[in-house]
Amino acid sequence: MKHLANRIILLLLFLTITTIAFAQVNTEILRKNLEKGFYLTLESALNCKSGNTDEIKVAFKARLDYINKPWYGFIVGKVHYTDTDDEVSTNKGFSHLRTGRDVNSLISLEAFCQAEYDEFISLQRRYLVGLAPRFTLYKLDRGDKGGLRLYASFGAMYEYEKLDPDEMETTDDHPITSRLLRSTNYLSISYAAAKTFAAVWVVYYQPAFERFSDYRILSEIDLTIHLTNKLALILAWNYRYDSDPPSHLKRYDCEIANGIRLTL
Repeated sequence: MKHLANRIILLLLFLTITTIAFAQVNTEILRKNLEKGFYLTLESALNCKSGNTDEIKVAFKARLDYINKPWYGFIVGKVHYTDTDDEVSTNKGFSHLRTGRDVNSLISLEAFCQAEYDEFISLQRRYLVGLAPRFTLYKLDRGDKGGLRLYASFGAMYEYEKLDPDEMETTDDHPITSRLLRSTNYLSISYAAAKTFAAVWVVYYQPAFERFSDYRILSEIDLTIHLTNKLALILAWNYRYDSDPPSHLKRYDCEIANGIRLTL
């Protein structure tokens, strides 16, 4: 459980630092509804099992936003860890910083950077930095009754990636480190029913400029059921597809998670 203690310490350090610096909410549907100010959202999930199998699963997520129209910005971090019979089966996390400015009611310009690791896809570290406009394709606001929103973005980013050489097969010609430019594009659909239910679906398509056969598809569905103004149940589905992974890895990963969300 030593790895678990280290991850919890890192998460607490992350929350201490980012709480001083920024503030924000978690989903696309809420982001544009925020008034001027600071917002903090925390999520956690803990599953424990003992007996024939000893297992602990921990997931944390924190997001902080600052809104001061026409400017806005946020930072978000995630940590996922699973230990089964003292064997680590999940160990991944990322942090993402984004800032933007509304040009008008339909277009925003955004800049972002990201750091990521995932032990079980042999990813020691990945760093991203990029620019992208964000377009409002459709927006139907019904006040307290909810609404429907559709966004799209088409941009570019620089990616640095380093894989774990100890996990690579001797016959694998995939580079340990890579530096390249990717196109980064997404479509986001958000729906809310009053203050009781919200759903967000975001899908990314990220091909390499120098070789379009090297691409990634990322898809996420986030369902939220509000119990109170501050507390909600969440269900998330994540799918990741990599057209050119190392030979010892599958091209896709799929994950379903549930937990609670606390907004302060």
